[in-house]
Amino acid sequence: MFSSDLIQRFFFPQDLDHNSGFFFRCEISSLFHSIILTYFCIFVCLVFWYHYIVPLKNEIELAKAYVEIEKARFEERLEVVFEVPEDLEVNVPRLMLQPLIENAIIHGILPKPEGGKIDVLVKQEAKQLVFKVNDNGIGMDTKKLLDILKQEKGNGVGIANIDSRLKKLYGKGLEIQSSHGEGTEVTWNIPLNGRGN
Repeated sequence: MFSSDLIQRFFFPQDLDHNSGFFFRCEISSLFHSIILTYFCIFVCLVFWYHYIVPLKNEIELAKAYVEIEKARFEERLEVVFEVPEDLEVNVPRLMLQPLIENAIIHGILPKPEGGKIDVLVKQEAKQLVFKVNDNGIGMDTKKLLDILKQEKGNGVGIANIDSRLKKLYGKGLEIQSSHGEGTEVTWNIPLNGRGN
């Protein structure tokens, strides 16, 4: 699995001396990160595309791996805190958590010169699994939120597509709360006795 530990070992090896390690980190270019993200996307397609339902731990590892790449790129401008179960063995629909974290980074955090923080929560409540992605980014008004949810739903993994997939699987889509200048919280629930669990 393409885990955050693998990224750390491969791209930021600990056996470099202090100075060379610092130099290596500072010299990473935008082009380099574009290449890494491209390979990341290829990996995701190869591993996840033919598996509609995946173990929760895989979905979390994928999200953490993506975050490590972005944190290496944006450094102190980006803080992401995960609060997730370590040993909960359930299956979930693929590629929902990572795209919503990516959306929070690109559209919420990065437009702020000082950056910001994203809290990622996954927890079990009664007979359902609750996911939350909360950022303190620029937020959006009601009109923009409605425009996003009304976007044409294709084969991608954007907000509108994820909302549509959840509704088809469980009858309920994303819950999004956002205020301009204050940030956005995206919540969704998956029944633990539902399809794929």
